[in-house]
Amino acid sequence: MFVSKLRHLRPLFMAQKRMMTMQAKTLLHLPKMAVHSRGYNHTVGDISHYDSLDMSQYIIHAETCEELAYVFNKYPEELAHQHIANAFLKIGGYNYDRGDEFFEVILPRVKEQLKVYDRHCIRSVFKIIKGAAGMRLQDNEFWELVEEKLIDDRLFRYLTLDETCSLVDLLGLVQRGSDELIELCEKYIIKHRKSLIPKNIREAAKGFKKLNKGSAVLFEVLQDPTRGLKQINE
Repeated sequence: MFVSKLRHLRPLFMAQKRMMTMQAKTLLHLPKMAVHSRGYNHTVGDISHYDSLDMSQYIIHAETCEELAYVFNKYPEELAHQHIANAFLKIGGYNYDRGDEFFEVILPRVKEQLKVYDRHCIRSVFKIIKGAAGMRLQDNEFWELVEEKLIDDRLFRYLTLDETCSLVDLLGLVQRGSDELIELCEKYIIKHRKSLIPKNIREAAKGFKKLNKGSAVLFEVLQDPTRGLKQINE
């Protein structure tokens, strides 16, 4: 009886198998996914899981700018904003030698993508800034784009207190940051002074001193964040 039932189910199994085979063939012939209409890709939804893993593995194991440039060339449109940010951060963090591959492939792509990043990419924007500061990058166009993103596009609003304090320190390393941007950082830190932790205080104080900026009130706050502004102004 059991064998008889299996015989009745065989046509159904064969039909499902044919359907799965057709779907697999269709997927194999799909064109490579290009950049999303918003101007950048996200690791989830915009690119295939396989490609995302492939790119991530290349970036993780890359030990030179040349090897990272290979990934940028292999996936000219598919790289997600997270991949680009992680690659740039790695260059700054490990202080890789920056030759033609960096200036002709990686940096232009970073600047091109930075132009279209929005609030959903704020973590990537911060990583890119951190990478640039780590490698002491002095590229006027790049830093103008950073200012444009944080001030004109108002992405500064999406930075955390921890990131804001780190940002001041990073800007101090490269002696960058307009008065407007530094003032935004100062106001944000003073407003959220009660949430400052020792690491935040060290980074902010170091950055403001390197930039030779910051009000007397700010340094009073960094000295003792528990005090109220009325006490400080007395």
